[in-house]
Amino acid sequence: MIYIVWRGAFSLKIKKRCTLLLTMALLVSSVSPMFSSVGFAEAPAGDDPASTVKLESDGAPVQRGEAAKLAVRLYERISGKTIHPDHNPFTDTDDVEINKAHSAGIVMGIEDGKFGPDAVVSKQELSTMLYRVMENAIDGFNGDQANQGIFADKEEIAGWAELPVRYLHTLGVIEADSSEKVNPHAKLDLQEANDLAERIYGFTVARNACSKLDGRILPASDIRLPTSGATIQSASLVLENEESNVNGEFCKVLGAIHPVDQNAPDILFEINLPTQWNHKTLQLGGGGFNGTLITGLGGTPGQMSSVPMPLKQGYVTFGSDSGHQSTVAFDASFGLNKEALNNFAGDQLKKTYDVAITLVKNHYGKAPEQKYFAGSSEGGREALTVVQRWPGDYDGVIAFYPVVHLMLLHLTDNQYAQALYANDGAGWLNPEKYKLLNDAVYQACDGLDGVVDGIISDVKTCSETFTIKTVEDTLRCPDGADTGNDCLSDAQIHTVRVMSSPMPYDFTFNNGVDSFPQSTILLGGDKSAFHLGTRPVPAKPPMWTPVGGDAFHAASGDTNVRYLVTQDPSFDSLTFDPNTYKERIMELSELLNSNSPKIESFKEQGGKIILVGALADGGVSPFNTINYYEGLEKEFGKTSLDPFVRFYAIPGYGHGTGPFTATMDTLGALDKWVVTNEAPDQLVATDANKNTVGRTRPACRYPEWPKYNGSGDVNAAESYTCTKP
Repeated sequence: MIYIVWRGAFSLKIKKRCTLLLTMALLVSSVSPMFSSVGFAEAPAGDDPASTVKLESDGAPVQRGEAAKLAVRLYERISGKTIHPDHNPFTDTDDVEINKAHSAGIVMGIEDGKFGPDAVVSKQELSTMLYRVMENAIDGFNGDQANQGIFADKEEIAGWAELPVRYLHTLGVIEADSSEKVNPHAKLDLQEANDLAERIYGFTVARNACSKLDGRILPASDIRLPTSGATIQSASLVLENEESNVNGEFCKVLGAIHPVDQNAPDILFEINLPTQWNHKTLQLGGGGFNGTLITGLGGTPGQMSSVPMPLKQGYVTFGSDSGHQSTVAFDASFGLNKEALNNFAGDQLKKTYDVAITLVKNHYGKAPEQKYFAGSSEGGREALTVVQRWPGDYDGVIAFYPVVHLMLLHLTDNQYAQALYANDGAGWLNPEKYKLLNDAVYQACDGLDGVVDGIISDVKTCSETFTIKTVEDTLRCPDGADTGNDCLSDAQIHTVRVMSSPMPYDFTFNNGVDSFPQSTILLGGDKSAFHLGTRPVPAKPPMWTPVGGDAFHAASGDTNVRYLVTQDPSFDSLTFDPNTYKERIMELSELLNSNSPKIESFKEQGGKIILVGALADGGVSPFNTINYYEGLEKEFGKTSLDPFVRFYAIPGYGHGTGPFTATMDTLGALDKWVVTNEAPDQLVATDANKNTVGRTRPACRYPEWPKYNGSGDVNAAESYTCTKP
């Protein structure tokens, strides 16, 4: 019995795949002069390029002579060269094809000058022959890409076949069975051998197409915003089962978009071109102040672990570093350069998009059928930015807890920092005091939704139940002095008051906004050391790390004040007064905020938006997203808004974490909506937290929230009903 595991409908799949590759090769050369040599492996035209490789199959096991002939055909097909045989070294055959295989270093004899053409070949023998074909026919072939191949029957693999078997497994040509065995001594029939050869041929086509991208130059005219063009710095084919790769076979393209201002940084990008493309693209957004390359190798925000990565699903994925490079979590120093600032604001999104779509058209010979964008936090702002600025470029976007008002957020962060650190840190809440406050919130609000589960779902009632007056009445230290961790001083209560109230400003920002909404500190939002830091007096400038050095609010607010607003790196942000810089702040708001409700153009061209708000977000107030959505309702009316915008507000969900770390297949929902016009209604969110993994809740459409029915499994979504406040 043969325990070789092929990909579904393998022979037909490979035949179609090779035909598609040749078709694309013929189409590509006419798309763009700068990419005139971009294409797939040069091969004679025909209905089925693999037909010149495979042998006629009669269902019998492959013999050594047949395997040699198959290998010769594959070699000549890949290399484009005809093998000229040397003298015949074998005494038991005068077959010229076998002699060719020997001359090319593909096969050897067995003993006594014999070849054994009628002997049945094993899987490991055929794998070795085909590996030698690649080794000898492909320029720059590198077997080091082979994975470690930890097979259960590794000891049964001959030493001479170990690397070939591992490499073909890395290619995805052969797979281990359910027992992690590759069965090296298994016999193959000719059809299976043909499939092996055709898959390898397809690999070489993809490899050649990928490698020809390396070093290519795109002129500035290919990019619709001002640049000095773009350069592809490297292009390499990542193999299906290459170590740590979960994305299938794809061409990894790294490059740079060059600025007009030679003092501005390049925009570094990565574009991933899957060998098996689904005719769709997905651009992925960044985070914080960016500065780190978004590779496109991971999932969309909140993606379920059971859902394959978008690249594995066949999406072309791409992202950038937004036009500056930084190793610091919150670093806005790029803002001293106008072009770099404009890139961060949004220009880099368009520039990267134009490069990616140009590359896609040239590589595959056609434009994508659907184009999506997905991001969270800063990436969510970017998702809304492309809707507002380039509505015709995208068919749908996903925005998780977006930073709708970026300038307002970071100005308010700085206001929070001033409250925390006033009077040598008198207002700072240490982890123990924050826990005291947070425990009191949950004690009052957790059960309002019908079940005590660590999630505050009825946020509206909670906001009426536990207020700043509750804090003053129940948690205030005697006489307001700081007497220990079992109470809050007046200065600390002031900090809580500042954070739990809308932050008003004395002037109006873009789109009529004049305040920043309250945080979730009294609604169960995470304000632990991550946001509040671990020391009462910050460094100058504040330094934030994932475990909390200085407060997140201080680090993000400080870098915004110094580099974007005052443009003075030495400025002390704790002394900052927004009114002094009113004009500059208003200018930056127009540039950076993505809060325009004027998205009629996106609606008219059929675009769809999935918004996800995190009701326990301690970093970006969910009321930002709520206010933006309600602004859209005011602009369009709910009846006109529903066909193209869906907003889900998830209780317990923080800034990608929280008591309920929500995961959903939003990309699948968006794609189905765009392709079939079947809009998502109530979704189901699955908790990814370690201690509560697998519990589910309805992802209710705003303003509804999930209320426990009073009976049934408290960890199952069907035990809850989406309820209006």
